Amino acid sequence: MRRIPERDYTYIEKQTLEAYGKECISQMFTPAYAQPVNRFGNLEDYDIPEESELSIIESGLEVYIRTEVTNAIKLPEDEFDAKWDEIQGFIKNGGSEKLGSLMTEMIRGEKEE
Repeated sequence: MRRIPERDYTYIEKQTLEAYGKECISQMFTPAYAQPVNRFGNLEDYDIPEESELSIIESGLEVYIRTEVTNAIKLPEDEFDAKWDEIQGFIKNGGSEKLGSLMTEMIRGEKEE
């Protein structure tokens, strides 16, 4: 990572670095060699057939979450918690556990081949 000369940092960046006892911004991040390696890769690297149960559940939950969380944010503050509980219940009952097990099954199946 390229080190930016101190003179090029903004006042806020300099204050932040000083508060954390760092000399440059790159010191604020975990070095790549210290990051754990995911032995399965990223989920987005897997080819999920559109008509699969996994894809159907995932798509349905994604649309629901996007819509309902947006609606919840727009609610008056005193109504948010009830809506959030409703969203959480739907996600759980709507297949999040099944989605997790299908993803695990898919990943394990591809690694065993």
